[in-house]
Amino acid sequence: MYLDPPYYPAGGYADFKRYTKEFFYEEDHIELRDEFCRLADIGCFVILTNSNTDFVRRLYDGFDYEAVDSRRNISCNASTRTGQDLIVFSKEVRQSKPTQLILFSGRLLEHFPGTRYMGSKYRLLPFIWECVKDLEFSSVLDAFSGSACVSYMFRQYERRVISNDFLHFAYHFAKALIENSEVHLDENDIDLLIQPNPKAGNFITETFRGLYFNEKENRFLDSLVANIELLKNQFKKSLALSAISRACMKRRARGIFTFIGDRYDDGRRDMRISLQQHFLENIKAFNAAVFNNGHNNMSLNCNVFDLKENVDLVYMDPPYYTPNSDNDYTRRYHFIEGLVRNWKGVEIQYNTKTKKIRRYETPFISKDTVHDAFDKLFAKFRESILVVSYSSNSIPNKADMAGMLKKYKKNVRVYQVEHLYSFGTHNHKVDNNAKRVREFVFVAT
Repeated sequence: MYLDPPYYPAGGYADFKRYTKEFFYEEDHIELRDEFCRLADIGCFVILTNSNTDFVRRLYDGFDYEAVDSRRNISCNASTRTGQDLIVFSKEVRQSKPTQLILFSGRLLEHFPGTRYMGSKYRLLPFIWECVKDLEFSSVLDAFSGSACVSYMFRQYERRVISNDFLHFAYHFAKALIENSEVHLDENDIDLLIQPNPKAGNFITETFRGLYFNEKENRFLDSLVANIELLKNQFKKSLALSAISRACMKRRARGIFTFIGDRYDDGRRDMRISLQQHFLENIKAFNAAVFNNGHNNMSLNCNVFDLKENVDLVYMDPPYYTPNSDNDYTRRYHFIEGLVRNWKGVEIQYNTKTKKIRRYETPFISKDTVHDAFDKLFAKFRESILVVSYSSNSIPNKADMAGMLKKYKKNVRVYQVEHLYSFGTHNHKVDNNAKRVREFVFVAT
C-alpha cells in the first residue's frame, strides 16, 4: 500500500496541503498515521511519503524511514525548490501493546482524537515539551485545557494532571481522557445511545431547524441527548458527550458554528457521512484513547481564579487577545456547548441567525482587563513553576509578559517558534499573514 498525502508544511509559505477549499489538517495526518499502523498490524507492507519535518518523524517514530533529497518545480522562487522527502515504510507486523498499563509509546499523542479546535496546541506539542522537559515536576495544572491535548501529552509523560476549562464541552473532553483511566463505552451502551427515544422531545429539531444539520440528524441529536442521561457512569456520559461534540464539529465544514447552511462544503468524507456515523466512529476513537498512566488525574470546570490546586507546574494557554480577531470561543462553539448542557443554564439569543448563546465573560477578552488578569493569575500561582503559551500578535506583548512574570519569579526564559494557525480572521485566505505568528512559551521558575 502506497500513501502520498498532502505534505505537512516544511516551513515558510509551503502550501502543499491545500488541494481543496479545506486544509489537510493535523488531525488528518494523525488519522492517516493510525491507518498506517492498522495496515501494518494486519501484515500489509506500507510505504508513505511526506515532508521531512519533526512533526512527521514523531508521528511515525517506531517505523523505519529514510530522508531523500527532492526538487519542486512549482515554486516561484528557484532557491526554495530543493528540500527533503521522508519515506516511511513498515517491515513486519508489530507486536500488540499490553492492556493493563499503557504508557507513552514514543509516537506523538498516539490514539488521541484529532481536533480542529481553535487555538489547539497539537502541532506545538514537541516544542512545548522541549521547553519543559528538563524541569523537575511531577504534577501539572492545565488551567485552560481546551481540546485537552496538552494535558494528554503530560499524562503520556507520566505526570499527574489536573485539567480545567470554563467551557463545559472542553471539561467533558478532559473528564473522558484525562480523569478517566479505564472506563469505555461498550456495545450495550452504544445500542442504548443510538436507539430512538420516544420521550426525547424535539427541542433541537425545532430550535435549530435548517441551521447546521438536516432534519434526521436533528432528531438523532434530540434522542441521543435524552439517552445519554440514562447512562449511570459519569465517565461514560463524558465519553458520549465528547464523541458527539467532536462528531458535530467534524460534520460541519471548518468545525465551527459561526455560519449556517452548507457554506464551505467541499464534498470531503466528513461532509458526506451522517452525524450518527460520525458519532459511532468517535466513540471508537475516544475508547481507544483511554489509558492508565498510574496517577489519580482530575478534570475541573471552574473559573481559573477560583482554583485552589497545589501543583508543581501550572501551564496557561488562555484566550489570546489580538486586534486582528476576537477570541470568543463561545461564539464558535455555542452549539456543542449548549448540547452538552442540554441548553440548561445558558441563554439562547434567538434574535441571532446562528441562535448562539450569550458568551461567558472573561477578563482575557478585553484589552482593558487582560493585563490585570495575567498579573492576578501569576500572583495566584506564584508558588508553582509558571509556563505560559502566547502569540506574537497578541496583547500583552512579549516584553510586558516577561516583565509581569519577573514580579513573581526570579528566572524567566522565553522560547519562540514560527507558527501558522488554521483559524484566522479570514480563514479562506490561505496565505493571510494574520495567521502567521511567532508562538512564545514563557517558563518562569
